[in-house]
Amino acid sequence: MTWNEIASFVCIGLSSIIFSISLQAKTKQKILIIQLFASILYFLSYAVIISIIPSAIIGAIIAIFELIRIIVFYFIDKSEKYNTKSFNLIASIAFCVVLSICTLFAWSGWHSIFPLIGAIMVSLALGNKNMIFIKISYVVQSLLIITYLLLLHLWVNAITQGVVFVFGVVGLLSFLIKQRNS
Repeated sequence: MTWNEIASFVCIGLSSIIFSISLQAKTKQKILIIQLFASILYFLSYAVIISIIPSAIIGAIIAIFELIRIIVFYFIDKSEKYNTKSFNLIASIAFCVVLSICTLFAWSGWHSIFPLIGAIMVSLALGNKNMIFIKISYVVQSLLIITYLLLLHLWVNAITQGVVFVFGVVGLLSFLIKQRNS
């Protein structure tokens, strides 16, 4: 095992823990703040293995735009002027287009479509205020990333993403139960 692989495992592990915590948050802004830190580590997990697995570049590119997306939606959500349905829709579509273009340039085979679909789904979800839709989109994205990682034979990364999936499901169910009881 190389130092790059070890660094990738550490980054993806820490990112998964932080991301898992974010899925327990009750508001979109709290999710975004926590995910800012997770996304930095997520990007680093892919960046350090590109020399070993060149197709990991798609994960790194999407991670960069997910980081930018988090920042943009955080500030849109805090803004009274820009926090409108039409502005959120424009931002969502813009991120979907940019992520699709990046995927085309970094295409490394048919498996590249999995993280793209997940990123598009989350981009569309972050463009609205429906927390159920947001949480479901993260759960589905997690499944798509697990598929992508398994296809790349990144077993440890896939297992840590499985932990994110479990926390996502728990966060979603917890949110639904609390919403039903109130």
